[in-house]
Amino acid sequence: MKSKSFKKCWWCNSTEDLTREHKIKKTHFDYFYKKDEYKDIDLKLFKNEEDRSFIIQGPKSDFIKFPKFLCKVCNGSRSKPFDESYDDFFSYFFENEDEILKEKRIDLEKIYQNQWREKWILFKKYIVKHISCRLVEKGYSPTQNMLNFLNGNEKLKDVKVVLRLKPYANQLSLDFPPLSIGRLYHHENIINNEIEFTGWFTVKSLSIEYFVQKNISEATPRSNLLRLHTTDYNMFSNGLINRSNINEWQTIFEDYQFGSDSEWYHFYMKNVDPS
Repeated sequence: MKSKSFKKCWWCNSTEDLTREHKIKKTHFDYFYKKDEYKDIDLKLFKNEEDRSFIIQGPKSDFIKFPKFLCKVCNGSRSKPFDESYDDFFSYFFENEDEILKEKRIDLEKIYQNQWREKWILFKKYIVKHISCRLVEKGYSPTQNMLNFLNGNEKLKDVKVVLRLKPYANQLSLDFPPLSIGRLYHHENIINNEIEFTGWFTVKSLSIEYFVQKNISEATPRSNLLRLHTTDYNMFSNGLINRSNINEWQTIFEDYQFGSDSEWYHFYMKNVDPS
C-alpha cells in the first residue's frame, strides 16, 4: 500500500497531463468567499501541526490543492458525475442547514429524487477520490477495492463514511473558519498486518469522517433517510479550555483551517478562560 511516486496518475497510471485536485472543493471556496475578498480578508491556510500559515490569493492557489498526481481525464470527465452529486448534496445542505441541525437527518430523496440510490453512490465516489488523494499525498496507495469502486466494478468494502454535525457556532457562540481538514491518522493492525486510516474534512457545520480498513463498509443503505451523528460541544463552553491548554485542544476541532487571522482568533480564543 506504500507508494512515493507522484509521476503518474494514481487512478489510471497515466503519466500525461497530470493535474492538481482541490483538497476542499473549489465550489466551497466560491460559496464562502468572493474573488475580490481573498486579499481584503487576508485568507490563509493554517496548519496546526506545523504552526504555520500560508496566504491564499485565490481559489486556484496551490496551497489548497494536492500535488499533481491525477491525470486530466480522471480529474475531469471521468469523475465529473461524482463532483455533481457532491455539489447537489451540499447545495441542499446549505439551503436547509437549520432544519438539518434540528432534525439530525437528511432525506436523500429530497436531494436526488428517485435516483437517490445511484446519486448517493456517486457522492461516496467523490469521498473515496478525496481519500485516495490524501493517502497518495502521504506516500500510500488506495486499496484495490477503492479503485474497483471508483471504476464501477465492485461495491465499496474498504471505506466507511460517516456524516457528523459539528454545531460550533450554535453551541460555542464562536466565529470559525467554515472550511477545515482534519489530520490523517494511521495505525498498524498487527493481527491483519495492514495499515488502517481515519480522517475527516468539515464544511461549515457538517463533517465528512472516513475510515479505511479492509471490509469495514456497511451495506448500501436501504432507506433514503440518512441519520447524522452529532458532536456535542456544550462541554467546551464552561471554561474547560484555557490559554495554557488551547494547543492541546486544537486537534479536537480541526487541524487545517482556511480562514482569516480574525476568524482564527475568534475560533480558538474568544470566550476562552484567560488563566
